[in-house]
Amino acid sequence: MGILTLALWLSGTAEPLLRGQSASPASAVLRVPATANPYLAGMPNGARAHLGDSAPRQSPVLVNLSLVDAIAVSFVASGGANHTPSCPPHCDPPDGSSILASHGSENGISDVTAPYDSLLGVFLDDTRPNETRAPRGLGFGSIGGDFLTLSPKLKQVFFIGAGTTRRGAVGTWCRKVLPNFIWGPWMGMTGITTPAPSW
Repeated sequence: MGILTLALWLSGTAEPLLRGQSASPASAVLRVPATANPYLAGMPNGARAHLGDSAPRQSPVLVNLSLVDAIAVSFVASGGANHTPSCPPHCDPPDGSSILASHGSENGISDVTAPYDSLLGVFLDDTRPNETRAPRGLGFGSIGGDFLTLSPKLKQVFFIGAGTTRRGAVGTWCRKVLPNFIWGPWMGMTGITTPAPSW
């Protein structure tokens, strides 16, 4: 079980940055329970996911920030989680364990291969994700967790982890570049942890 604390902020908007001005970022701080399931993101109460999870009990945390005009979303996370009741005291950090977990796409949300018990995210719009086909999944076994930028698609689960890179100086932020699609008036990002692997 366990709880992760996730802070995120939107980096500027395109127009002020093109003019050489700084923009004040929007931000949010959330508590993300280890029971949150990414495949219930955007789904109504009563929706079900693999392993018997259901909404709203295992629904992920909604970050209700408008991403219109935002250039990037940055993250920093702390705390611990584990898929067993032994947390605390035996918890994995937000980057997860050394074991990779893979879960097929479900409810229109992509597959992902990422460290077990790691903090993940998914961008959604205001439509139910199961109304359209899931995008291709990302494999963080090959991508790794030490990237500086990433451009996930709508409904494509991505790795957040602790939000920092292992390159260079401590405190170098891992920046997630926003997906390349047209934003609606509302866009949410859900912070979630990896569900138990299906092995």
